[in-house]
Amino acid sequence: MDAATTVSCPGKVLLAGGYTILERPNVGVVLCTDARFFSSVRWTGGGGTPPPDCGAGVLACIDVDVSSPQFRALYEYRLTIFAGAGAPGGPDAPALVPRHPDRHRPNPYVEGTLRAAVGFAQLFLGDAALRAALRPTLEIRLRADNDFYSQLDALRAAGLPPTPTGAASLPRFAPCPAAEGGGATVVKTGMGSSAALVSSLAGALLRHLGAAALPHADGTAPPDATAGRTRAHNLAQLCHTLAQGKVGSGFDVSAAAYGSQAYVRLSPGCLAGVLASESAPSPAEVHACVTDGARWDTAVAPLVLPPGVGLLLADVRGGSETPSMVRRVLAWRRDGGPEATQLWDGLVRTNRAVHATLARLASFLDGEEGAASIRTLSALDPSGWRDLVTDVDHQFSRLAVAA
Repeated sequence: MDAATTVSCPGKVLLAGGYTILERPNVGVVLCTDARFFSSVRWTGGGGTPPPDCGAGVLACIDVDVSSPQFRALYEYRLTIFAGAGAPGGPDAPALVPRHPDRHRPNPYVEGTLRAAVGFAQLFLGDAALRAALRPTLEIRLRADNDFYSQLDALRAAGLPPTPTGAASLPRFAPCPAAEGGGATVVKTGMGSSAALVSSLAGALLRHLGAAALPHADGTAPPDATAGRTRAHNLAQLCHTLAQGKVGSGFDVSAAAYGSQAYVRLSPGCLAGVLASESAPSPAEVHACVTDGARWDTAVAPLVLPPGVGLLLADVRGGSETPSMVRRVLAWRRDGGPEATQLWDGLVRTNRAVHATLARLASFLDGEEGAASIRTLSALDPSGWRDLVTDVDHQFSRLAVAA
């Protein structure tokens, strides 16, 4: 049995930039959480040999088994990869067909990522190299840390308090409650689970097929990991757009790939072309989109919270319907006249100030003097910070008052 490749990506929180992030060049302040989504990929069967021939024009046919224990789901597919990576126009998109259509429930995030990742790898590696890497069955396992989904029902059922301590007592990768008629009842907490799923799955597939190197969990990285991460990010943005049927700002996928950041969105035209056709994009189209650096015009600046500052989230078992709220906010901005414009512009400036203040605080509080300031300030009521002006703390005092 083949060794598994596991790639994980974090969840996200948009601290500042809600709605305004939809327009360039407005900045969004995006923080990543310690909750992560894990995608594991490995080959099974075949004794280490490539899959058997499937006829003229077909490079390979393999089975794909995708299990998601938390969602109480098993997806079983037959994947057909067509030959022709070196031919004009390239091959058709891989065909992904359920092996048991009578009980199949479509999952566009998984299915679109599978087709696009394999198609990209075919163009990137070539027919011969891809076929040599294939085995008869591809096994995929999807798991997510509990914080991506509401755990209030599980806490009540276990007699545990709705606190961080109670949540930590639940088993990791706890299954979602069973739904009537099969499957699971999923209540998301809004931390970008679909983006983390697509990003981790795209990265795991590219890495396992040999089409991208990625940083290791221990912080080390092979020499070409930067290019590999870019490849995986671009592919994930493409797959997430296809699954959702629209071009979003992309900050959730960007955070899944690059971590906490100040983010300026990609131009909508970057991925609009992939939505023009009702059919899945061909491997040549996927490869061109992923590798065309000129079209990827996002601006990403790494961001860290200042020392002594943490992020605590609450499970409210519910949330907003983002698409409808976006439509209403943008309609208000369009029809609200000068007052709406003034408020919008003021919000944009405030978001920039949040980013700048966090960056300045992180710089100032780094080191022993900063640690001493944190100890001093944490012992005081914030109302007394204004009065604490010394040679050492003068700069921090100005920052604290401005914030």
